[in-house]
Amino acid sequence: MIFLNILFFINLFFIVKDDYKYREVLLWQLLLLVLFSFSFVNEINIFNRLISAFSTVGIMFMLSFLIENYIVYIKSRFTDIDINNTIVIGEGDYPLFFIIGLIFEIQEILLCIFLMAIFSLIHHLIYIKLKKDEVPLIPSIAYSIIVLSIFNGIS
Repeated sequence: MIFLNILFFINLFFIVKDDYKYREVLLWQLLLLVLFSFSFVNEINIFNRLISAFSTVGIMFMLSFLIENYIVYIKSRFTDIDINNTIVIGEGDYPLFFIIGLIFEIQEILLCIFLMAIFSLIHHLIYIKLKKDEVPLIPSIAYSIIVLSIFNGIS
């Protein structure tokens, strides 16, 4: 299990690197990451963990829908942005939300989302300074997973 956990974090590192560099992540990398994330779950509560994982994906999808349709629309009234080309959460982010729901409890999921928002805000401020348009979300999700894993001692 420790070997699979190490492979999980190595794969997570390469996913973050690819998202920074290419603004996209390969599907096989995400699938491997999801498979390696099952090493964090014991056999006793696998069904509850899967329910939590799918619930987390659903909640984040609805949050993305809310942000894209209402907050971006309101922002477009005050700024000059194109609301048709605005994407808040990309397709590659959902497997990471699945992993968050799979390996963490509900309180940790909420903390992970909070940390993800803080890291995303920091990324956004850096990208404003660099005058880049698109802020990648995968690194923020990965950093929050790593921070929670370190503080919770996931093995």
